[in-house]
Amino acid sequence: MRSPLRSRGSSSTVSRKTGPDRREGLLGSGALYSLATVAPVLVSLLITPFITRTLGAEGYGVVGIGITLYQFASIGLGLGLSTAITRHAIIGGTGVSGATALVWSGAGLAVIGGGVAVVLLPVWGSALLGDASDVETLVWPTLSAVALSVLTLCQSVFRAISRVKTFVGLGMFSALAGPTIGLIAVASGHPEPGTYLTGLAAGHLIAALAALLLLPRIPLSAFSLTELRSGLAIGLPTVPHSITGALVTIVLVAFATQVDGVAAGGRLQLALFLGTAPMLILGAFNNSWAPMVYREPDATRARFLSRSMQAISVLVLGLVAFFCTLIEPVARFIAGPHVYDQSLSTAALITCAATPLMALYLVNIHLVFLRGRTLALAATTPLSGAVGIGAALWVFDLVGEPSIFALGLPVFHGCQALWAWWLGTRTGYPLVSITRSLPLLTIAFTLPILTLWLQPPILVLALGCLIILTGAVAVNWRAIRELR
Repeated sequence: MRSPLRSRGSSSTVSRKTGPDRREGLLGSGALYSLATVAPVLVSLLITPFITRTLGAEGYGVVGIGITLYQFASIGLGLGLSTAITRHAIIGGTGVSGATALVWSGAGLAVIGGGVAVVLLPVWGSALLGDASDVETLVWPTLSAVALSVLTLCQSVFRAISRVKTFVGLGMFSALAGPTIGLIAVASGHPEPGTYLTGLAAGHLIAALAALLLLPRIPLSAFSLTELRSGLAIGLPTVPHSITGALVTIVLVAFATQVDGVAAGGRLQLALFLGTAPMLILGAFNNSWAPMVYREPDATRARFLSRSMQAISVLVLGLVAFFCTLIEPVARFIAGPHVYDQSLSTAALITCAATPLMALYLVNIHLVFLRGRTLALAATTPLSGAVGIGAALWVFDLVGEPSIFALGLPVFHGCQALWAWWLGTRTGYPLVSITRSLPLLTIAFTLPILTLWLQPPILVLALGCLIILTGAVAVNWRAIRELR
């Protein structure tokens, strides 16, 4: 059978320019990609304590809602083209040139979409803030969303052609520049939420412009309406798929805001941000994992996925163990006395339990994207989101505690894992064996639950996690060595 990775009119599977550097491996290049993901987390560790103390609970609540907004809107404004761009650069007929043209086209569409959102701001803004007087503040997160969507499209090309340092450098600059500019503005005597959000938008816009300038140069002939339609045909069905996770987050934060005020909404946003940190790092490794899966020959792809999943399961266990050990002191430090209460740590631990479920989703969804059969995702992912939100609302009615809204994310990712497995069985590719990975993923899932239930001393928890993780590395060492 002809490999689906073989470009039209080409006798080779992948050009040398887009081929991966095998010396880096999944864990090596994945670690580099993680730098771009860890950067915003580290920035939050340094800057958020100052912002929460300067703006107070209400002021940070507005900032938190603004951050949630641009995380959500940046995905929608990208129209799903990031996946189509990486795929096109690797296996498309016009390769990198055509993929770069898709970036410029997608950037133009993102600007148009952002402009429409700003015009309609009076219609939807008050639903998030619950106070029409603060609605104009959301202009800046909307601009951030446009910039971040453009940056993501550019990074899709850099990922495909293995320009890892460019990818990481832009991600780190975006993560550092915005908060730094915002912090300087707030410290200069303007302690308002809008001031900080303006700084964020400025940093994101600079990063997006730099990314566009670093794209490969292409002739005008590279622009093709046919290829844009083809890219949108693959990408648009993934928009509900890609946007639902962020939509679930913004809906949960909005519920907390309506139930218990802006301060509660900001607190839940911070908890969800911290709780999803392990998933963000896992997603960063996926920037290396997905292209490797695409390039792997049909005959060996199932084995590669199975072996790489073993290494990923060790990574997931390590991330979750590290998170459970440090979340309490870290959350207290970041939130500060005005924002922190025990519900923040509780919500963060509940959220963290979704990490192993995301890994189960990724190992099967690679096959769906490889085959290009993404239409079903337009239905399955929103359905998962609806189940997650519904479950969170149902449990909240029982316990009445806003932190329980965080349950929506693990339920969402659990449904996603089941759908990905079902869709993977219909791709025609061999199913991936996860027998050797499942025990570690099960431990990773139960660890946050046990931490909440038992609340062990931090040293006892750290020692237990270290023993478990050491055993996991020893058992899976051969798989890890293959993918370094």
